[in-house]
Amino acid sequence: MKLSAHIWRLFIVINIAGCAIESRQLDTLKRQFFERETVPETTHWIATYMGGRTVLQPLVGEGKILFINDQSDYVEFDGWSIRQVVGFDQFDKPLRIVDVDGERRFVSQGRVMAIHQCGPWASREISDGVKFEQVCRGAQAYTNSILVDSLGRIVRIEQHTGESANTFALQLIE
Repeated sequence: MKLSAHIWRLFIVINIAGCAIESRQLDTLKRQFFERETVPETTHWIATYMGGRTVLQPLVGEGKILFINDQSDYVEFDGWSIRQVVGFDQFDKPLRIVDVDGERRFVSQGRVMAIHQCGPWASREISDGVKFEQVCRGAQAYTNSILVDSLGRIVRIEQHTGESANTFALQLIE
């Protein structure tokens, strides 16, 4: 089994068990398992959901980005979609987001909470880069988006996270 799978499981087990990761433990995990040189130390992101805001640091490993902070909030992003969210005073249990045969499934505690239909990603040029958009339909239609700046960096991610009308947003802080 790949080492990264063990790391993800470790984070999940720690969060499910309700344990808090001390800052020095988190720093040790970061040093051991993630390539710090791929993301500058000063890179931080703001996560916004249902009026709450928190600062996260991205860690890159095995084709995924894990946005994390010292309060055990985290978001797993695969380059196109948010795949898992934990914490943020809203996600006590991990919310997994899985695409299967054109359906987007929102899963918590092994139960499918919602199933949405999502179309393909489309891109359009904007003044300061490229905006990728994906139209989905659940109880209502909505659009997920990824903004890439003129330097080729992802600078904003907005994605729907289930049945509520709320969007989870990640914004690069410069």
